[in-house]
Amino acid sequence: AVYWMKWLLSQYSWMNRIEKVLILSIYHHDIGWAAIPEESIADQSGIRDKKAEHMRLGAEMAREYLILYLETFVSLAEIEEIVFYVGNHDYVEMIPNSGNQGLTLVAIADTLGQIDVERVTPTLKPAELEMFLERLNARRRPLFASYPKAERQFDLLLRGFRAYFVD
Repeated sequence: AVYWMKWLLSQYSWMNRIEKVLILSIYHHDIGWAAIPEESIADQSGIRDKKAEHMRLGAEMAREYLILYLETFVSLAEIEEIVFYVGNHDYVEMIPNSGNQGLTLVAIADTLGQIDVERVTPTLKPAELEMFLERLNARRRPLFASYPKAERQFDLLLRGFRAYFVD
C-alpha cells in the first residue's frame, strides 16, 4: 500500500501538501490487525467482523507510536489527522461522500495494495474469490470515481488478481 500511496502522490501532486501525513497514515493503516487474535480472522467473514476493531485499535496504536517516537517530526494536528485516517480508512461506503481527499487516497492506496499480486502474495482462499471481488467492486470501486489514473491502475491490477487465482 505504501508503494501505491507514493504512486498516487506522484499522479495527484496537489496532495503533496499533506504528503507526510498520507505516507505515515498508509504505513500505520493496518497496524491494528497485530492486536487481533489470528484465529478470529481465518477467513473473509472473520476479517469483515473485525474491521472496525482493527481500525479503532490501529488508531490508538498509531497515536501512541507517533507521540512517543515522532512528535518532533510531526505536529499534534498532523498526528490527529493520521489517527483519523487510520481509524476510518475501511469505512469505504462513507468515504466518497465525506469530501476528505486525504482519507480517500488512503483507502485507494489500501485497495490497490490488496490486489497487487506483483508486490504482495494474496492470502485469500480461492473459494472466497467471488465474494471478495463482489464486495471489492461494490464497496471500493466508488472510491476511484474522481481519480481516473488510479481507476485505470485498479482495473489493471484487478485483471492480474483474477488471473492469479485462475492460473
